[in-house]
Amino acid sequence: MSIQTELRRAFELASLKNEAKSILTPREWKTYQEIVRVHEKQRLHEERAYKTEIKTRVEIARRRVISEAGQKNKDLKPRFVGRDSLNKDDINRQAVRDVQHAHHRRLAAIDKMQAREIKRLIDACEHAHAKSRQLHEDFSRSADRRSGNERRKQNGLEHPNLNRTRTRSLRRQP
Repeated sequence: MSIQTELRRAFELASLKNEAKSILTPREWKTYQEIVRVHEKQRLHEERAYKTEIKTRVEIARRRVISEAGQKNKDLKPRFVGRDSLNKDDINRQAVRDVQHAHHRRLAAIDKMQAREIKRLIDACEHAHAKSRQLHEDFSRSADRRSGNERRKQNGLEHPNLNRTRTRSLRRQP
């Protein structure tokens, strides 16, 4: 994983956490805290497993590298040209790199799952708030107790046809 990808994911997760702090209600905040707690627990479990099982993981990776290097290669090369595919130091370094890379991929997958769940929670929260706002506006509009002329005013302007009826009735009275 490149540094750019890692920074992008870290920034995305941090921005989602910041957005969650400003949007969520107390009940939704508890759900958010539960998501964070579960994923932090998974991260700690992965870190402990990595530290305790690193030797075993490296040994398994070393065996895999050896078996891959020992497979027959159909490339036509002279026997003494090139490098030895079973060099002990190269195999050990490659095995350690593979184990570290797999560990970082697991941690990145946990972060990605956490970001996806937080994003889903925020989207659901925004949808619920939008729906609630719409219901509130609809109720306010239907429960409007102003008179007909006042309700018809839009942005401070009266409809031009409303004043015509009054002026006609006033002219006939002389």
